[in-house]
Amino acid sequence: MNLKLIYQMLEMLKKELEEHYGIDPEDALARARYGTVRGIISANLTRGTGDKFALTDKIDKILLNKFFGGLAFLAIIYAVFVIVFDGSSPFIDWIDGFFSDFVIKYVGHAIEGVPDWLSSFVLEGILAGVGSVLTFVPLMFFIYFLWRFLKKADIWHV
Repeated sequence: MNLKLIYQMLEMLKKELEEHYGIDPEDALARARYGTVRGIISANLTRGTGDKFALTDKIDKILLNKFFGGLAFLAIIYAVFVIVFDGSSPFIDWIDGFFSDFVIKYVGHAIEGVPDWLSSFVLEGILAGVGSVLTFVPLMFFIYFLWRFLKKADIWHV
């Protein structure tokens, strides 16, 4: 077939479509595509029948209130403070006791006979310092644990 003939046939079909539907053929094709997509979506998509305001929306309405929001923030921060310090207290006491009652005591017996300045440096400087720094590990663990919990619960946006 001749290309001119094909082009003439296409132009004739375009005019017929335009006369029949009263719109441009490209618009008619776009509408047909959107109609097909709408049909596929309506056949496969199920919409929830739940309450329009979900539980999180109700919680947000309270926590983001001008008055109760500030009180809720203070309550959450206070709870974090209490959980961090009360929860980590036994671990801090255990680490402190381990270093002061066990490590420093037995290393002190092991290094008997060295000069006093070296013994003081090792026992009261290095070992007591390491023990003091390690007492912060439980605090950091609890802080990071609660921070991740609050972020996962979508309460704390940091």
